[in-house]
Amino acid sequence: MSADKFADAAPIALESTGDCRIDCYVRASVPGPLVETVDAVVGRLERLREREQIAAYRVTDWPPEHHIGGDSGVGTRDDLVTEFERWASRHGHSLEPAFRRRERPTTYGWGACDWREQVRVPLVALAVYDESADTDEATDDDAMKGLRAVVPYTERPGTAGQRTHTVREWLRRADPEGDAASAHPGDHGEVVLLEGRQ
Repeated sequence: MSADKFADAAPIALESTGDCRIDCYVRASVPGPLVETVDAVVGRLERLREREQIAAYRVTDWPPEHHIGGDSGVGTRDDLVTEFERWASRHGHSLEPAFRRRERPTTYGWGACDWREQVRVPLVALAVYDESADTDEATDDDAMKGLRAVVPYTERPGTAGQRTHTVREWLRRADPEGDAASAHPGDHGEVVLLEGRQ
């Protein structure tokens, strides 16, 4: 299956795609009631790996919001979300409402104030990468050629046919047998995954 077909499917399909890796980004601090929701996502990713629908997955915290002292080589949350936004733009999608950029005041002593852009991210997001992509030869314009998809995302943003694909819905379609085994705590989990605040 080509990366283009994978990225443009609605929702993005996983049939016979053992050549992809999924990075699952999770907030560092998850409220107790939502731990089951995150565990259910990880359980479904494990089943997809066991069935060889994906080559691998990893669960990681969102990167730090800003660079922390020196050049650690670790990208920031803004760097990662910018990469995701490029993918969405290239495919006519949007990352809103799950991801949002907003200006926030940063106060200093004596009442001085600067405005700094802050990136709000969802509780859980998935980035699907093509394991077979040759990223060694990627240029700046092509740096994400291995990125197949970002979930959640919104198709046809700003139109009557607009549709947002959530992590829970996407995994349910990729792993329909996992519904019986999953530990989602009711239907409110889907909204939280999409609309959680940070």
